[in-house]
Amino acid sequence: MQTQVVIVDVPRLLCDILMSLANQEEDLEIVIYPNDKSSLCDNVKLSLELEATVAQTKADVLVLGHETAKLSGGFEQLLMSHPQLRILALQAEGRNVQVYSLRPEKLQINEVSPAVLLDIVKGLIYCA
Repeated sequence: MQTQVVIVDVPRLLCDILMSLANQEEDLEIVIYPNDKSSLCDNVKLSLELEATVAQTKADVLVLGHETAKLSGGFEQLLMSHPQLRILALQAEGRNVQVYSLRPEKLQINEVSPAVLLDIVKGLIYCA
């Protein structure tokens, strides 16, 4: 069974590296989803877009770029609607990531490389 990873608003270079690494994994499918930049100034619109993206793609993992993660704030509603979902919110241009899940925990992971980020995705999937 393939795990659906959706990437929203992540720098192109990081997307390319993640795609290259994911191509070596048989059980991961990565979808780079375009984000409407106009929604970055409207939290309600952004929340609705993220909800629609997760529903449409049946995402298991949602990777959000810094601006999207910063503006969307709380992920409670998204996680309540999709309890299997794990959210990786990138910070500091992708060097740090915060992991959100329906479990009441927040993990801070510093100095993340693309390979480590992919390992985190795989680890979240297998421990769920």
